[in-house]
Formats: sequence, structure tokens, C-alpha cells
Amino acid sequence: MASKTESRTGDEGTADSLREAASGLLASFESGDPEAIEAETEAFLKNARPPLDLLMLFSKLTEKANAPAATAKIYEHLLRLNPVLPNMHRKLGQLQLAGGQRGAAMRTLNTAIKVDAGDLAARKSLAGLLVDLGRFDEARRHYQTCTETAPQDAESWLLLGHCCCIGARREEGIEAFDTAIGIDPDLVEAHVGKARALLAIGDFTGGWPEYNWRPGGFPKDARGRRVTAIRSFAGKRVLLAEEESIGRTLLGLRYAPLLREAGARVTLSVNRSYMRLLLDSDLADDMVEPGETDEEFDFVMKLLSAAAFLRTGQGPQPLASGYITPGPRLRTVHPDRMKVGIALGSGPDGQDNPIPVARLREILTMEAPVEFVSLENSGKEDFGNISWTSGRIAFPQVDLDDPRNLAEMISGIDLVIAAGGPVAHMAGAMGVRCWLILPVNADWVWGAEGDRTPWYNSIRIFRQTVPGRWSRPLELARKSLQTLAFVTNDPAMTIDRRPGVKAPAGGDRK
Repeated sequence: MASKTESRTGDEGTADSLREAASGLLASFESGDPEAIEAETEAFLKNARPPLDLLMLFSKLTEKANAPAATAKIYEHLLRLNPVLPNMHRKLGQLQLAGGQRGAAMRTLNTAIKVDAGDLAARKSLAGLLVDLGRFDEARRHYQTCTETAPQDAESWLLLGHCCCIGARREEGIEAFDTAIGIDPDLVEAHVGKARALLAIGDFTGGWPEYNWRPGGFPKDARGRRVTAIRSFAGKRVLLAEEESIGRTLLGLRYAPLLREAGARVTLSVNRSYMRLLLDSDLADDMVEPGETDEEFDFVMKLLSAAAFLRTGQGPQPLASGYITPGPRLRTVHPDRMKVGIALGSGPDGQDNPIPVARLREILTMEAPVEFVSLENSGKEDFGNISWTSGRIAFPQVDLDDPRNLAEMISGIDLVIAAGGPVAHMAGAMGVRCWLILPVNADWVWGAEGDRTPWYNSIRIFRQTVPGRWSRPLELARKSLQTLAFVTNDPAMTIDRRPGVKAPAGGDRK
């Protein structure tokens, strides 16, 4: 049996060890170095026996110091001491999720829900992970549990709406968004989510007014007040501003000539690079750079905001046959070899997933009179590390982030194959034949189903039928290209000669 003296000595040694380890950890906070904090945390947990309250204090300090690895170590230690500590499994799971540890996060968040079925934050985090993994039905059930547990939690309905839409249950998603809006009428994300769902299924009448809820989407009048209704554009001066991305801007440019037809005097407020592109297109009465005009306007709005005030109807949209004409058109078909532009990336416009380079092998190596050219600045990087692409694809010598340069490249292309993004919009706006290879849950612009889009009648769509599986759409595209390549000199196969398609022309209006 140990003597009292020996016991006190042992206690003092433990206390000294704890003080020393704690001092080292505290000192690491002053450095602000996450790696140093992690190292000292590991030493603190290994060499001392810290009580629960001290561990809780240091967990808050590591959180404040933005040292996630150190915080996770303390959370794990806390849970070994008390496996039912409130919120701790959820906080650890969220850290693991942020660190890319999906498997660990899945286990931890499931445990969090078992410990506390009412932990909605844990359930939402787990559902979000399931959405990322394509397990939409499981995620939807978790979000539904959240709405049943807290029916007045607008965020739960919002997340349920997004999940339903991603899982191709858009009608349910719209209902969930409506419930969220009923709880919080100013919830921007719910309005925009509903808009995208409505637009994806072709309900433009209902979708465009909701889409104006996006940041900066509502028009302003001459006094800077938000506008939700416009009776007439006759005699009005309208300033149309570019959208946040090239693709959205190209999509919205079709509304400038429609406003002119409605009697408005239209000024485009666009970056100088767009001016070079639009000089020959006759879309507006004037063009200015953003912030470079002192003129007063009756209405100031973004390009796509105009759609809510123009009766464009359902089905094919105005100017779907091409409204961008960047100088002389080079639409003659190449006599010996078909020229095909490739654009793998989707750009910042939405949720289109880029086409995996490796999956294009059967297309790029096919035996056919085809010449491939990249239509992206990143082309060399995308193809550079794959040996079999060498010599099979040419790369641009100009900056293709410049809309004019991109348009000039596309003008000399017989066919564009893209994953969405600005290249697809440019080809469509110019009336150039374009094939889109899209994931199951594509950007709302490309609709929910079918092989056509109401926006551009020169675009054909090859869609995934199973998330993550590209074999079917790529095989269909390969067979179609094989056929097209051998009849490319047949005038009946050119875009301008297809039955029912009007040849693109500047200022073409319906």
C-alpha cells in the first residue's frame, strides 16, 4: 500500500505534468500556427490527464485559433471520457466533413443522431453528405424528419427543396420552397431555388419573377426603388447590365432587342470585351462600360431580369436560332476534315459537371476525318498528362476568356462538344451546331429532360441516365460523330440548311 507521502508526490507529479503540458499548449496559441497547436495538443493529451472542464476550455481555444486538427483531437478525447456529451459527436463529424473525411464523418454523424435524435444540425450535416454522395432518397428522409421535428424551421424546408430538385423530384422541391417562403417570405435562397426548378421544367411565367430574387436581380427605377411590375416599356430608357458570368450574359443578351421591340431605348452596360463581341450584332441602341455613364434611366436591370417583364411564353424562347454575329461568319464546312471543338469544363454558371478527360478516349481516337481543337484556356492542362491525347487535339493561341476571341474560334468550328458553361452558350447564341454531354442533374438552363433546349435550336443534348456514369451519353455522341464526320460535306447536314431552322442573322427577332 502506498504511503501518504508517496501519494502526494504522485499527485504533485501529475499536477506538474498537467501544468507543463497546458503551458506549452497555451504558448502555441500565441504563434497562431495550426501545426504547432496540433503538436502541443497531442503532447497535452498524451502526457497529462486533463479534467473534462479543462478539455472543454481548450476545445474552445483551438476552435477560436482555427486549428481544426487540434480541435478534432480534443473532441475525440472528450468523447472517450463521456460518449454522450451533448453536441460533441456532431461537432466532430462536421470537422471531419470539412476535412474531407467522408467515411469518418458519416459514422460520427450517425452516432450523433443516435445519441440525440433531435439534433437537427447533425441530421442536416449528414443529409448534406448523403446528397454529395448521390444518395438522394436517404438525404430526403433526413430532411423530412427535420421538417417534421421543427415545422417552422425555414432552413429545413429549404434544404429539403434543394434535395428534391437534385434528386429529380422538382414538384416536391417546389412545394418545399413554397413552405419555406411561407415561413420566411424574404428567404432569398428559397425564391431562387424555386425559380431554378420552375425554369428547368419550362415554367417561365412562374420562374422568371422568382429568379429576380437573386442578388441584384430586381430592377430599380429612376429613384433607385425596387421594381416588381412594369406596365409598358414604350418610350422608356433602360440600362441592361451584364450578368455575373459569360454564360448567363450570353443567355440574357437576347432580351435587349425584345425590349427595343417593346418601345424602349436600350443601353447595354457591359465589359469592354463584350463590346468587341457585340459590335456587329445590333442588339441595343448604345453600349457603355459599367459605371461609365451619367445618363438617367427609367429602369436599371440585369439582362435576365428583363425576362420577367416580357411575355416570352412557354416552349422555344425568342431568338433561339442565333443572335450573336461577331463579324464575318465562317460557316463553310471544311471539305476534307470536320473541325470539332472540345470544352470539358462547365464554367461558373451552375452545377454542370465537367466531362472526365479519360472518358473521351473513344471519341478522340476514333477513325474518322475529324480534327479536334480545345476551346478552353485550360485545355493544355486538362489533356497534358494523358499520353494518348498527344497530337490529337490542337490548343488555342489566344485568350479564350475574352468573349470576342472565343466567338471567333467557334466561328470556324463545324461542331462544338461541351459540358455546358460559356462555350455552350456562345455556340448556341451564334447558331453553331453544339452537342452537350450533361450529368443527370444539369444546370436549370438545360432543362430536366429531352435532347433539346428551348434557348438554342442548334444545341443537342446527350444526358446521363445514372449519376456518375458517362458511358451511355458518350457512346451515343461517338456514334453520332462517326456518322456526321463522313457526311459533313453534305449541305443537308449543315446547321443553316436543317429543315425548320432559320439561318442566324444579326438582329433576327421573332
